Amino acid sequence: MPKERRIRVQVPGTSANIGPGFDSLGIALNLYLTVTAKESLETVIHLSPALKDRLPTDETNLVYRAFSYIFEKKGETAPPLHIELDSQIPLSRGLGSSATAIVAGLLLGNEWSGSPYTKEELLQFAYEMEGHPDNVAAALYGGMTAAFVEEGRAFAVPVPVVLSLSFLAIVPETPLSTIQARSALPEHYERNDVIHTISRTALLIASLTGGDPSYLRQALTDKIHQPYRLPLIPFGEEIMAWSGKGNKGIYLSGAGPTFMALFEGRGEREAFQSLLHEEGVKWLQKVRFLSLEMDRVGARAEHLPITERV
Repeated sequence: MPKERRIRVQVPGTSANIGPGFDSLGIALNLYLTVTAKESLETVIHLSPALKDRLPTDETNLVYRAFSYIFEKKGETAPPLHIELDSQIPLSRGLGSSATAIVAGLLLGNEWSGSPYTKEELLQFAYEMEGHPDNVAAALYGGMTAAFVEEGRAFAVPVPVVLSLSFLAIVPETPLSTIQARSALPEHYERNDVIHTISRTALLIASLTGGDPSYLRQALTDKIHQPYRLPLIPFGEEIMAWSGKGNKGIYLSGAGPTFMALFEGRGEREAFQSLLHEEGVKWLQKVRFLSLEMDRVGARAEHLPITERV
């Protein structure tokens, strides 16, 4: 009786930009997309209850498209799969849901093919599909990464964060598409705004790698994307006004609408949530909170025990 192989892939969600690091900085978080795949006569995709009716269940699904991308690179046709998708990552909320789907599909395709491609090559493929490298780099490598593109090639360098950071995602109930968020950005910037953002990026890296949180609030400000996207988010200005009040700073996660608050330790995070409830801020009923930590491993795959095919 023939054997049936199964592969499981798990990819962490991400928070990109991290204030001034537009399209370059990303950090992996302990919020996961899990993909389990096995051989099938035709492609069938089962969605967990949280994803039901929200994603395609055929070959147009982004995970399967990324899986197929590996075979396109090899000049082959992707085989049909039976796939189970389970995700803890809210869709269209600036927490890397599309990036994780791309990385998961690519990693699955690579494992299915006997790992012909390196992690660096998978990053390139992910960049080609996503269009920018910040989210996919963090999802693939874990931890915090600084990604860049040189002559069409994507690269990523780990950022050794020494601060004991905890995160609180403030997730609005209303989604915001990346297309809408990007269309809000201007074509040109004033020189002073560019200098402001460059200096804050340097300050942010120095703070995270040097272990000094004193200037994190200032380091998380920028003049490239956050000021233009805040008006698109209900209560955006009000939420951002809490930056530095009971936290080390708040920034817009990815393209939004999620905001990410930084803390040194979980106790500080819990105290901040209590403070918000004590103050009775009016946007509390319009958001949900996700208490998160950094994922330092990144995307991973495992070959599950082979079972007898019925």
